[in-house]
Amino acid sequence: MSAIFDEFVRIQKIAAYAQTGNEAFLKDLPAPMGYNDPAHLPQPLPSGDPLVFDIYDDQLMRECIGGRLTKPVQALLSTLEQWDTIPKEAVADLVKLELLKLRAAVKEEFQDL
Repeated sequence: MSAIFDEFVRIQKIAAYAQTGNEAFLKDLPAPMGYNDPAHLPQPLPSGDPLVFDIYDDQLMRECIGGRLTKPVQALLSTLEQWDTIPKEAVADLVKLELLKLRAAVKEEFQDL
């Protein structure tokens, strides 16, 4: 049973090296690694594009906020993005309306606790 566990640990360390390129994962492995020698391992995967915060991405906003609060917070952030284009007379009314929607959503979430 110990041999299986040791092999499992060895495979995990090699996989960690393959994913990160950090040779610290290989320091405890015996020197002759055969085909698992770092020279034969694939290069680490390039990191993907960094996430971009987009208030109009519904899935991203659901992951960040979740629940009923997503749409009201999105509306407030959208209002902030359009701040310069909104007539100054309408800003207070629009923000108040969005805040009332947010308040109602927070109350609904509170009722579910």
